[in-house]
Amino acid sequence: VASVYVLTRELTVAAYGGFNYMLAVVYLGLTLSDLGVSTTLVRGVVQTPDREASLIQTTLGLKLCMSVVTMAGVWTVALLMLEGDVRWAVMVFSLVLPVQAMMLPMVALQARVLIKRAVVAEVANRVIGFVLMLAALAAGFGLVGAAAALVVGEVAGLAVILRITHAYARPIPRISIQAFCESVETAAAVQSAGEDRRLGKAHLKIQMGGMAAAT
Repeated sequence: VASVYVLTRELTVAAYGGFNYMLAVVYLGLTLSDLGVSTTLVRGVVQTPDREASLIQTTLGLKLCMSVVTMAGVWTVALLMLEGDVRWAVMVFSLVLPVQAMMLPMVALQARVLIKRAVVAEVANRVIGFVLMLAALAAGFGLVGAAAALVVGEVAGLAVILRITHAYARPIPRISIQAFCESVETAAAVQSAGEDRRLGKAHLKIQMGGMAAAT
């Protein structure tokens, strides 16, 4: 509501229509650059939480590729079909596509029911984007400035997400871990856990024999 109030007062009728057109084109691009990938990631994280890191890495690469291709499509449409400030605003705002793709850690936070942390990142995104958009409009940068401000807000939200997930997934310090396993299946599970990037500094040694071997 606040954004609509500010935009209708600061932009001309044509510029405000261009702003809505810009949102429509880029949000369509966001839909095309996802196609259910985030939903699939949530299901994978919930069903196999021990594979969270590998799932995010694989999905992140896929989403980045999809977002870059979609952004190229948006730029092509803008260059061929649009003109003036609307063209440049659409091209600038489409930069949120790869930024949004890199927000996959937020999906993992939501999948682990850490909703408060995800909400913090989303609020930071909206507030920073809104404040920067006000500054851009007050400085007379118009539609293109508003689009650039929203992109900066998305980048700030991404920085908050990365900071939160880094704090949530702190690496294990340089320690030695010995596991005495009763079965081959348990040893395989421990070995798989040891491949997690958070255990990169730790030294893991797996031995068979269970409690008897440990004592």
